[in-house]
Amino acid sequence: MSWRREQGVGGGGVPGCGGCNVGERRWIHNIRHKGIYCSLCTSCVLKYHPGCFCVSCFDVLFEGSPPPPSPAADDAHLVRCSKCLGEAADRGSFTCPTCVNPNFSFFDTVSGRDGGRTIDLEMAKALVAAARLASLSMSRAKASAWADAERRAKEAGMAGKRAKDALEKVVSGSMKEKGRRSRR
Repeated sequence: MSWRREQGVGGGGVPGCGGCNVGERRWIHNIRHKGIYCSLCTSCVLKYHPGCFCVSCFDVLFEGSPPPPSPAADDAHLVRCSKCLGEAADRGSFTCPTCVNPNFSFFDTVSGRDGGRTIDLEMAKALVAAARLASLSMSRAKASAWADAERRAKEAGMAGKRAKDALEKVVSGSMKEKGRRSRR
């Protein structure tokens, strides 16, 4: 497996997000997506995992198998938890932010008065959700790598046994041939 790391906007060869090329390194998560290890920003982690978190409260919806779908928007693949669906029914319809604006970012830090960056409660929830999804992704990657290593170790053991048997056969045949030659 290889890491997909692209040059960040920050220059100097500092890796940024492999999805949108954001250069802020402190908000980069490592995940495995479709068999490729990626370094992605918080927003891209959430965009790469639609249906795995509630788009309203940012709760990660499942740890193992996916829950029954409860679409947040008619044509979107984003979902909402049952609590947020109930609250949304009271308020009216929901508009999916990624359907309205394809460049929508779940996590966009705002410059503060002192020049620093501030994170509000919604962005903190998004950051935690992305971190949990990245952790789940890497846990699955670890389990997959472990199973692959065990399979390859067994294959290597079997190949070694076959090689040993072949060498024994060659040595045995060679000894028989020497015996035949010496009798002549």
